[in-house]
Amino acid sequence: MKTSFVVPVYNTDYRFLRICVNSILHSLKDTNELLLIDDEEIIHKSVGGFLSQMGYQVLHAFNGNEGLQTFAEE
Repeated sequence: MKTSFVVPVYNTDYRFLRICVNSILHSLKDTNELLLIDDEEIIHKSVGGFLSQMGYQVLHAFNGNEGLQTFAEE
């Protein structure tokens, strides 16, 4: 079963991001794979790197259609 969450990231306030991610990950204890959807490369590098450092395999999509396709394939 797949679960999805939307965390809008409008800036790189890592304290806020850490709180959001920790709350989400607490409810997803049995997964190690996350899909990051955003159209900005800097978000993929910063947020994706942050999640990778936390031990998660990060799948990347740069738009909604690509995200839906990746979500359906995984």
